[in-house]
Amino acid sequence: MTESNLDFKKYLDLAFEQKGITQYTSSNYNDILIDWDEFVTSCEEGYLHDKWTYDNDLYCRNVIQIIIDLQLADFDEYQKFIGEAHRIDERFKKILLTDQFRLDQDFWWEKGILQYAYEQYVKNIKELYGVQVKDITLKFPPGVGALF
Repeated sequence: MTESNLDFKKYLDLAFEQKGITQYTSSNYNDILIDWDEFVTSCEEGYLHDKWTYDNDLYCRNVIQIIIDLQLADFDEYQKFIGEAHRIDERFKKILLTDQFRLDQDFWWEKGILQYAYEQYVKNIKELYGVQVKDITLKFPPGVGALF
């Protein structure tokens, strides 16, 4: 481990401590990117849960923003982290509505509304924000159930 890498991790530990972040540490900070990537993949495939679970799942992106805000450009680890975060961000932006937003939120990823999802999220967004999201829930005619 390089001295630069150790210094970078010290900054992360200090930031996480100041912000009360306990789920992630400097030793597993790349897990934040894994969590963000998995969340975005779940949204690309069609988000299965309700709006409150969705909001909770966005937590990892909030932690990414804390790291971005440290502005540690002198560290290679930071540059790699930011590059990967932005790559995942671009995937996420592609599946958000471009003309409807949740104005009660602070950050772009929180304001964003998915273009499509399963029934729970769709119903919650319609009820809370009056926005129609495409429902991709597999519907069966009356009397016909799923084959699994």
